[in-house]
Amino acid sequence: MTMSDELLNWSTRWRLSAGVITCKSCQVRQEELDQALNFVHSPGCLNCRFGTTPWVELAGLVPSKSAGSIGLK
Repeated sequence: MTMSDELLNWSTRWRLSAGVITCKSCQVRQEELDQALNFVHSPGCLNCRFGTTPWVELAGLVPSKSAGSIGLK
């Protein structure tokens, strides 16, 4: 799978806007400042099976040189 494919896959579950990641299923939000914490979905959320670390997942998909420019550490 290419990096573009992986980013598209990530973006089917998550929305990143203004330093906040939102689950597209349950609409729960997590600010960048809380990226070290597990993401807690609403009960019954369909995306909860995909993981609880969207910031870490995104940082792993974005080359490190680009990660700093979009606010990922």
